[in-house]
Formats: sequence, structure tokens, C-alpha cells
Amino acid sequence: MLKFSHKLNKIKLIIFIIFVSCSISNDTSVEDVATTVPETTTTVPETTTTVPETTTTVPETTTTVPETTTTVPETTTTVPETTTTTIYKTNIPRQGLYNFDDCRQFVGSVSSKVSCSTGSFIEKTYKFKTTITNIEKLNEKYIISTKQGQIYVLDTKLDTTKLIHDLANILSFQGEGGFLGLTLNTEKNEVAFSYITKENVHVVELFDYEGTLENLRNSRIIFTLKRDNYIHYSGTVIWSNYFNDYIVAFGDNTSLQEPIKFQKNPLDSTVYNGKVILLNSKNNTEIDYVNIRKQDDNQVKINSIIAAGMRNPWNIFEFKNYLIIPDVGFNKYEELNIVNYKDIPVFLGWPYYEGIIKAEDFYDIESISKNLVISDPNYKTIKEFIINESVFSPFFYNHCGYLSVCERYAIIGGDINNDVNSEYNFDIFFGDFLTNEIFAFNLIDRNLKILPIYIDKEDDENIKGLTVVKVFEKDKLIVGADYKVHIIKLP
Repeated sequence: MLKFSHKLNKIKLIIFIIFVSCSISNDTSVEDVATTVPETTTTVPETTTTVPETTTTVPETTTTVPETTTTVPETTTTVPETTTTTIYKTNIPRQGLYNFDDCRQFVGSVSSKVSCSTGSFIEKTYKFKTTITNIEKLNEKYIISTKQGQIYVLDTKLDTTKLIHDLANILSFQGEGGFLGLTLNTEKNEVAFSYITKENVHVVELFDYEGTLENLRNSRIIFTLKRDNYIHYSGTVIWSNYFNDYIVAFGDNTSLQEPIKFQKNPLDSTVYNGKVILLNSKNNTEIDYVNIRKQDDNQVKINSIIAAGMRNPWNIFEFKNYLIIPDVGFNKYEELNIVNYKDIPVFLGWPYYEGIIKAEDFYDIESISKNLVISDPNYKTIKEFIINESVFSPFFYNHCGYLSVCERYAIIGGDINNDVNSEYNFDIFFGDFLTNEIFAFNLIDRNLKILPIYIDKEDDENIKGLTVVKVFEKDKLIVGADYKVHIIKLP
């Protein structure tokens, strides 16, 4: 027994020395902490710890590489185009280990610079009745929606809240149902609601408004979809200035009891699950995605798929010709996908890839392509399509640190700072549901800031259960966390 223990200690020491030699401290960037074959190698050791799902609706990641630049018309700053051309195994992004004194250890994608920036704190808090699902700005006030279907107007200057609509009597609250979100088309004075009915039907309903949202009129249903399960709806709806139409994100809607190796829906081009779709409620923009379907299935291919291969894309948003898609991972990685519209449609890897690794309980790639067929002149098999067309996210992070507990869990979107007078200009802000950290990933230089929020353990106003992250001012955020809305002052 002593001999065995001695050998085990030596092995642990060797592993520790090897891994520490790859680790990074504070703001130093990583050179070569990489994985080139996702099926076999990762920098961070596997862990068997899995954080259980919660009943709070939480979303879910892929990678693009900047190549050329495009000028942003409103400013003199240029935004690099991200490309989503065919990615092969040798292009799998690198990951590194970063240690800090004042932030949690970070294991994730290698950025130009990774820093821990302390000093963020809660400046003000507003309480509501149920979980916050969305925050939108209208006429210098904020429209707050909750899971239970209440819609409020928040005036942060007068510190007042006003309930203007309550949809609770038509909603299902089973699992992750309820009111999923809303979006504004201010040019046409339209608002779109996304919600789950008592019959488990996903509905997108459009209204007209004048000035404020208090008096809605001319209701029309622009989308309905019967759902099979009560989980991973996503359901984020946004107005796209690029397409002049509405876009909706759909989770895989798959039961947690179903093994990943049988989750085919994010691949199937005849179903909405695990995709971001252009609704074509105003136009008829056709997007030619690959034809993958179940054998002997006569369902029609969806011809408006912007992105496929996601688990639970949560709080997506658009910035000029980019679509930012946070995707909640399974038990290892969270992803922030940055898709350039010129490269659509794209396949983001799920359920075969999670972050940069093969989903760990796949036996082989054939299991997810079983009973699926592909009709494409470039690929004879679905395996060829997945390996060659999976686009990896430019930013991802592991739930766990090295030899530390698994604290991070679900990525929460999301907004971008577009203020040339701000030191956070072009920073994409998002957070983690479990740790309630804020991250800022710069669209241009790919630098990452980790922004822990100061927590007073005796204070009940602390951030818990982050669900929404939006830019408030040039150095402030407005976030939803459980049933509260916080104004966050950044350092």
C-alpha cells in the first residue's frame, strides 16, 4: 500500500509540473496550451463533476477568426470581419490556464490578453416579483419582462417602476416555460413577444404601439411551434436591422435524460431545435443551408437557417453585420459565437463538439448520424460535413479550473458597448449564471477582461442567478439577476 501511494504521489507530481509549465499568471497571454485533435487531447484534465440543470431558463458557444476589416460607419474605429470558412482539426483554437489573485482561475480560449479587473460594484437595485428574462431600452426608460409574464416600465431617473402588462393567465410555467423575451422595432413602432402557452406552444406575437408600450394594438401571430419537452426553449427574439426582419433562437428542447449521442435535432434542417432562424415575417430571404433530414422523412427543409448546431443559445444579439450567440454548454464548456452574416449559414458543432472537445459521452460520430441522411454535392456523409464545417467559437471557457472546483456553469448574454468615448468600446459583455461574474471580450483585439462584482456577504442585494446583461452607460451595465435588476458600475 505504501509503495502504491508513493508511486501515485510521484505521478501526481509529474502531472502537476507538466501542467504548471503550461499555466499563465495574471495578464500574460498563452503561447501554446492547445488541443489539435478534440477526440483525444485537451489541456485541462477531464472532470467527472457535472453541475445539475436548474429550472431557471438559461441559455448556452463556436469560433471564428478575424481576417479582414470593415469600417464601422458611426465611428472611426474599424471592426474586423470574422470568417466562418471551413474549419479543419488543425484549426481548433487553443486554450490556456490563467491564475489571478482577485479572480477565479480561468481555463478557456487563448486571447490576446486576459486580465482580472476588480472594482465593479452594484450602484442601484430594483426588485420585481419573478425572474427577469429581458431588458430593452425605449425613450430613455427600460422595459423589463419577467418569466411570469409581467412587463414593467423602469424609470431609472425617477427610480419608479410601473406594471403595464400581465400575460400570466396564458402562459405555461412548467420547466423553463413562461415569457421568454421581447424585442422592439422602433422604426415601425412594433414590439414582438416570445412566450410558451399552456399547451406548450412557442408563440411569437407582434403588436403595434405609439410612443410607449402601454397601449398595444393590432395583434398578429407571426410564428407558432408545438414543443415536445419543457426544457431548453431559449426563445430569444430580436429585431434585425441587417435583414429588416425578426430573428429567433431555439434551444435543442431535448430532455436531459436523452443521451447526447442520440440528439440529432441540431443537425436536422427540417426542425427548429438548436438553431437561429430568420422568421421571414416581412421578407422572403432564402438561406441555403445543407439538407440533412431523417430517413424516409418528407418534412420540408427550413430555408432561413442562420446558424445550426447549438444546445441552448441564450440572449443573442446583433451588432451591425455580426450576430453574437452565447450558447450554454453541457458539462464542460460555455461558448460565445461571433457569426458574420456574410458567412451564413454556419454549423456550430453541437451535439458533436462542446467547446473544443468531442462531447464526452459520444461513442463515435456515426451514432448521431444514424437514421439521418445528407443531400449535398460536397459531402458523402454527415461525418464529413460535421468534421469539415463545424465552426469553433472565438471565446469559450471551462466550467472548472485546474484541480479546483467546477464553479462556472452557464453563459448569459449579452450586449456590446458602442461608445467611442468609453474604454470598453467594442467590448462584448456577458456573464455566468452560477458565479455571477461579468466578462468583457473585445470584438477587435480579442482581449478578455474578467470583472468580478464586489459582494457584501451580509447584503441581500447581491447578484444571484444572472439572466440578462445589457449596456447602461459608457461605464455601467444594467443586468437582470433572479428577480432583481442591478445597475453595475464598472472600474
